[in-house]
Amino acid sequence: MKNLSLILRILAIVAAVAATTLFFISKGKLADMDTELTQTKQVLSSTQTELSDTQNVLQRTETQLKREQNNLAETKAELEETESKFYASQQEATRAKNALEEANTQITSLENDARELKADLVATQEELANASREAEINQLNERIAELESKNEELMVDLESKTAIADAVTAKKQQSSPNGQGGIDTTISSLSVGGEPIQRIRLETTVNSISTNDGLIVLDSNPELGLSAGQTITLVQDLKAVGKVQIQKIEENYAVANILPGSTGTKKLSSGSKVQLLL
Repeated sequence: MKNLSLILRILAIVAAVAATTLFFISKGKLADMDTELTQTKQVLSSTQTELSDTQNVLQRTETQLKREQNNLAETKAELEETESKFYASQQEATRAKNALEEANTQITSLENDARELKADLVATQEELANASREAEINQLNERIAELESKNEELMVDLESKTAIADAVTAKKQQSSPNGQGGIDTTISSLSVGGEPIQRIRLETTVNSISTNDGLIVLDSNPELGLSAGQTITLVQDLKAVGKVQIQKIEENYAVANILPGSTGTKKLSSGSKVQLLL
């Protein structure tokens, strides 16, 4: 019995020691768990802060993403517009290329035509070289005819001025013994070097003129003494402008042909005043 009691006491002591040990062990674990819990709370609080920051960053990111999406849409629109312009440029380049090819074809054709024309020109030059003497002769004849026409005009002009000057001198001598007196536009019976000179008639007016048709109509009256077939020199500003031949006389006008070489008549027009040199 004593042994059993001793064993029981030992067991009780062991159990007490074990319980005490378990208590301290459990208390240590609880402290550790409390520490871990505190740390966990701290981590959770930090995680919540980070989560809030992350949400803010996420919102900013979403805003930036929307902005980027809008920029992307605008860039896409610009890209589509650029592609459209590029396509139009390609079409224009194609048309330009076709036009260039056509132009090259035309240039080739023109070069061929130019070669043919050059050959024709060489042949023509050879023909002209053979005919140069005849052409030169014709040119000289034309020049001679031109000079003769000019000389005729100058002679007519000279005759008219000489007749006017002599007529004025004679009229002065007749009107005054001292050489003074008026000037009349009707002068007759004068001579230069023993030869009768032409007479200046009264002044008249050009009714109408057509140099292309070679016709001129002059105002006429009996005092002028005109008759069909007469050749008259028209004088203006003391200068002969041309010769005409009377074709028909009516009561108030005379129809005349403008004779060749009368280039000065081109200056006349309806209403021009002229003197008649017979």
